[in-house]
Amino acid sequence: MLNILLSTGADFAEIYYEDVKNKIYDFNTSKLDAINTNNRKGIGFRIFDNEDYYYASSNILSFDNLKETAKRLSEKIKRKSNLKKKETKHIF
Repeated sequence: MLNILLSTGADFAEIYYEDVKNKIYDFNTSKLDAINTNNRKGIGFRIFDNEDYYYASSNILSFDNLKETAKRLSEKIKRKSNLKKKETKHIF
């Protein structure tokens, strides 16, 4: 997947995984009223291209979905890069 991200010609790309678990204890007049648990997992893709950076993430961790997310991010950057090239064309 890193190769997909770097296929944009970017300077740097990274993939990271996040797994966050929280517990919240609710007290009512010094008595434990409830315990709430929150779990969050996901993968993020970040691409740095000169001064710009681009980001996409997903909490659907199947290989196919992550590959598709990386492809969509890369294609979006490639289209934007092509627009920049057209805008900076010199006409003499």
